[in-house]
This record gives sequence, C-alpha cells and structure tokens, in this order.
Amino acid sequence: MVFTGKCDLRSPLLGRRLRLGFIGGGKGGLVGRWHFAGARLSNHWEIVAGALSSDPENAHASAAEWMIAPDRSYSDWNAMATAEAARDDGIEAVSIVTPNWTHHRIATAFLKAGIDAILDKPMTTTVSDARELVELQRATDRLVIMTYPYAHHAMVRQA
Repeated sequence: MVFTGKCDLRSPLLGRRLRLGFIGGGKGGLVGRWHFAGARLSNHWEIVAGALSSDPENAHASAAEWMIAPDRSYSDWNAMATAEAARDDGIEAVSIVTPNWTHHRIATAFLKAGIDAILDKPMTTTVSDARELVELQRATDRLVIMTYPYAHHAMVRQA
C-alpha cells in the first residue's frame, strides 16, 4: 500500500495520527460523544478542530472539554471548512454528527474544501441528496465514509 497524499484512513503508514474535526457533538449531545470516544479509542485520529455547536458559548466550552485549541473552535461549520482547508495543518477528515437533515449540506461544503467526510447513518434523508454526494465524492476524489453508531463499544470492538 502506498500513501497517496490524501487522507486514506491508513494512518499507521504515515507514522502519525490523522487530523480530525467534528461538526456537532458538543455539550447536550449524545451521539458526538460516542464518535469522539471511538476516534480516541482507535488511536488513529487526533481531534484538532470542531464546530461542536451552533451556539458559540456551547461550542467553545465543548471544545475546551475536548482539548481543542481555542483558535480551532468554530461556531459555524462553513467557517470551519474554509479555515481548515486553508491551514497547512488543517483537518484531513471531518466527522459529521448533526441531525440527519443537515448531513448533505455539511458534507458538500467539506468535500468542496478538499476534506474527507465521515457521516453517521443515514447518509442523507433523500436518495437524490445521496446521489449528489456520491457524484461530488467522485468529482473531488475525496472519501465519504459511513459509520454505524455502536462500532465504538468495547464489546463490538472485541467481537
């Protein structure tokens, strides 16, 4: 296997953890904590940025709990996509753990910014939105990855 220069989820080949951002999952949310725990348990990801809530106060308080630097805490996911894409040390993938109806537009913004998207199921709420994401994934040569919520549990990992 050869590293192609983009996030291909084979971080051991890089000799470092991949840089991951989160959209959603801040204080008051449940699913984000599961994905945060799963990313940390895998030891393949360094969580470095997040728009953890649309409420700026909650976003920054949640980022502090997750040990995300204040300058990488965002209250707007569009601003995060733009800012992280412009950084030399920007995120290589984003985990989107927001309400289902938001998946399509958030993933679209990050794919267009050149950042791989990790979506909790369902991918989108309509077949046409899912097809659009697949077409955009192919056009941008980025990854769109689906997760299933119980993969982080210790018993599933052991199985």
